[in-house]
This record gives sequence, structure tokens and C-alpha cells, in this order.
Amino acid sequence: MKVVFPGSFDPITLGHLDVVERASEIFEEVIVLVANNSSKNTLFSIEKRVELIQESVKQFDNIRVEGMTGGLIIDYLHKHNLNIILRSVRTYKDFELETNLAYNNRVLADDIETLYLNTSQSLSHINSSIVKDIFFNKGDVSQMVPESVLKEMERIK
Repeated sequence: MKVVFPGSFDPITLGHLDVVERASEIFEEVIVLVANNSSKNTLFSIEKRVELIQESVKQFDNIRVEGMTGGLIIDYLHKHNLNIILRSVRTYKDFELETNLAYNNRVLADDIETLYLNTSQSLSHINSSIVKDIFFNKGDVSQMVPESVLKEMERIK
């Protein structure tokens, strides 16, 4: 079975990687699908995010990273004959948001299933928005993002 793990991943965090790595033990292939979220201002282009994620998962044979620049996630799944979306959940607020998205996806495409995987508790406090806020206020995010991401963030500072 293959699964698609969509997100903006701007930047990818150790929490995201925790979910991706654990999913790689469950699924034959994990496709990390990098997309833009119209409600978020991005730090990195989709191409840079894909590159940074590829660097972070290069040791895994069954993780593929792709960018998506338009359309719905369900359209991507249908185009590639896939039917499972993986979403990470850190808190009950995430669960509420993700459940709402899953319900709407089912209305649009009843062949699509959404599965949830909790982020490991030790990483559940990390999210991309907080990482950016801490970083741009001169805080230390080295325990929140992969080294390659930290280097790229420092380069654009």
C-alpha cells in the first residue's frame, strides 16, 4: 500500500520527519506531497522545500518527495491511482481540523480514506509556524528542524 502525506512543510520539522519515518515502516511507499497553503506565507519555494525534504529522507528507499502547484490533494490521488491520505496529529485542535478536512474530502471523493498518525509526544510541540517565529526572533531552532533546513534558514536570514 502507498500513502500520500501532504503538507506545506515550510519548513519541514523533526515532527514531520517523525511521522514520515514511522509511516515508512507501515507502508510500501510514502509520498511526501509538498503543496502551497493559500492561508500561509511561505519561507521557501516548493522546489526548495522538496529539495530539503529529499535531503532529510535520503536514507529511506520507500519515501518519495513531490511538489504540487495547484489543484486538490484528491485530484493528485486520483491522477496517480491512490486512495489514502496520511495526516499527522499533534493535539486535539489538529484532530478537529484534520477530521473536518477528511469529511470534506469524502464528500468530494468517497473513495479516499484519511488515516491519522500521532506525532511522537516528545516532538508534538513543534510546528512550522512556531519554528519560523522563534528563528526570526533569534531563538534556537536546532532541536526542531533537520540540520540541512537550519543551514538554509540561516543562509536566507
